[in-house]
Amino acid sequence: MPELPIREIECLLVLADELHFGRTAERLYLSQSRASQLVAALEHKIGTTLVYRTSRTVALTEFGESFVRRLRPRYADLLGVVADATAQAARCEQTVLRIGFQGTVYEPVAVAFSAFTTEYPNISFVWEEVPLGDPFSAVRLGRVDAAVVLLPAFEPELIVGTAFPPQPEMLASAQSTPSRSARRSPVTPRTTGSTPTLHPPRRRAGPSRRPRRSRPSRKGCR
Repeated sequence: MPELPIREIECLLVLADELHFGRTAERLYLSQSRASQLVAALEHKIGTTLVYRTSRTVALTEFGESFVRRLRPRYADLLGVVADATAQAARCEQTVLRIGFQGTVYEPVAVAFSAFTTEYPNISFVWEEVPLGDPFSAVRLGRVDAAVVLLPAFEPELIVGTAFPPQPEMLASAQSTPSRSARRSPVTPRTTGSTPTLHPPRRRAGPSRRPRRSRPSRKGCR
C-alpha cells in the first residue's frame, strides 16, 4: 500500500490558508525551512509544482489550487473517520462496576453516583440488590465490586469507604394503634405509649468493598 504523505498534506493545506511559510511553520510548530521541505517533498511525489515561491510572495499554482480544492474535503473526512474510531474505541473500553445495594436508592446516594459518572464517563454501573439480612456475601464472593449497605459494618476482611448522610426513616403502624387516632399530630414516644415497636439502631449507608477487588469487567466491541 502506498504511504500517505499526511504531514506534507497538512503543511500544504495550512500554506494554502496562510500563503506564508513563516506563519505556516508557526501553526504547525515547525521551522520555516522544514515547512518548505515538506511542500517540496509533496511536489516531488506528485510530479508537478504546487506553489509559486518568490522572495516576497507565495501563491498556489493553477494545479495546486485544483489539488487543494479536491484534497481539503477528503482530508476532513479522514479526520472524521479517525475521530469516530477514537470515540468508538473509548466506548468499547468502558469500565463496568457492579454495585450491590440494599433497599431503594435515596437522593444523596443517587446524587453521588450521578456526579461520579459525570466526572468519569468511561465508567458505568450495574446495580444488583443484596439481601438486608446478608449484605456482604455478594462482595466476598465477587458477584459485586462494592456494596452500599447500612452501617455499622463489622467485617474484618472488608473495607468501609465513604459514609452517606442518614437515610430518612418511616414509622409504620397498624390501624389499631392508639396513635393512629391523632392523624394530624406529630408522632412522639408519648403518643405511642406502651405499643411494642421495632426500632433498629440509627445507621448510615456506606459502601463496603473487598480489600482486593476483582478486576472490573469491560464491555467488548463486536
